Amino acid sequence: MEPRVTVIIPTTAVSERRDYLARSIDSVLAQTSVNVSALIVANGGRCDDALLAKLSRTKNVTVIRFTDESLPVALRTGRKYVETPFFGELDDDDVLLARGLDNLSAGFRRDPEAHVIVGNGYLRRDGFSDIESMTDIDLLRANPLRALLQRNWLYPGGALFRSDAVSERDFSHIAKYYEWTYLAVVLCLTHKVSFVSSPVFIHHIGLPLSMDVSREALFGRIEALRTILSLPMPSDIRRGFRRKLGAQFHGCSAACLDERRNLGAAFTHHLSSLTYPGGWRYLSYTRHLLYAALTDPLRL
Repeated sequence: MEPRVTVIIPTTAVSERRDYLARSIDSVLAQTSVNVSALIVANGGRCDDALLAKLSRTKNVTVIRFTDESLPVALRTGRKYVETPFFGELDDDDVLLARGLDNLSAGFRRDPEAHVIVGNGYLRRDGFSDIESMTDIDLLRANPLRALLQRNWLYPGGALFRSDAVSERDFSHIAKYYEWTYLAVVLCLTHKVSFVSSPVFIHHIGLPLSMDVSREALFGRIEALRTILSLPMPSDIRRGFRRKLGAQFHGCSAACLDERRNLGAAFTHHLSSLTYPGGWRYLSYTRHLLYAALTDPLRL
C-alpha cells in the first residue's frame, strides 16, 4: 500500500507568487509511489482570493486560511490539520524532485524506528549555482546536532515526518527566520533522525519577494538564536550557538554602518558581539565605527 502523505505548503498567496506556488504544488502532486495531498496554509491579509478559490477546486489540494502573516504560525497550523500517517513541508517557492517523497519514505523502510527521514537536496541561489545541502553524510549521521554548528541540514521539502511521533507540540515555539534550524535542534534532542543521501528537493535562495535575505530577517535572527539557545542543549553545542549569536550581532552592526543608518545602533550591536564566544574577532572592526563617528557625528 502506498504511504499516505500530506505536504504542508505555507504561503502568503499573493498574486506575485502565483507562479512559484503553482510550481511547488505541481511538484507535490507529481510524486509517485505515495498517496499524496497538498495542504495550502494561506496566511496574512494580502491573499489573492481568486487564486485560493481556484486551488480549492484542485484535486488533492486543501486550502486553509488565517489572517496572521507568520511562517511559524503557518507551520504549526498546518501540522494541526495533518490527518495522514506521514507529512512533509514545502515552501511556496521550492520544489520536490521526482520521486523525492518515495526516496524519503524508503528511509523509513530501512530504519523503521526513525521518527523523521531527512534527505539531501540542492540549494539554488538566484536561480542557478546549485550546491548540495549535505556534504558529508557520514559525519552528519555520527552527530547531527554538532553538524548544525557548521551548516543547517534541514530544509523545506527535505524531510518526511511520522505523524504519530512528530507532534504539533514540536512546532509550538518555532523561531522566526531560523525555523528549520530550530526544528532540527528539537528533532535531534527529542527524536530519532535518520538520513538518506538521495537528493529530494530544490530550495531557492534570493528569489524576488524572498524574506530570507531581507534586512528584517538579518535583525530578526538575533531573537531567533536566543529562542534556539532556550532549548536544553549540551554545553558545547550551546557555546557554538552563542558564537553564532555573536556573529549575528556583528552582521547587524555592519549593516547599520553600511546603510548609513543609526550609528548608535551599530555601536550597540558591536558591543554585544564582543561579549560572545569568538568576539575578539570583531575588535579590529571598532576602528571603522570610530572613524564613522569622527567623520559623520550627526549619525550618532
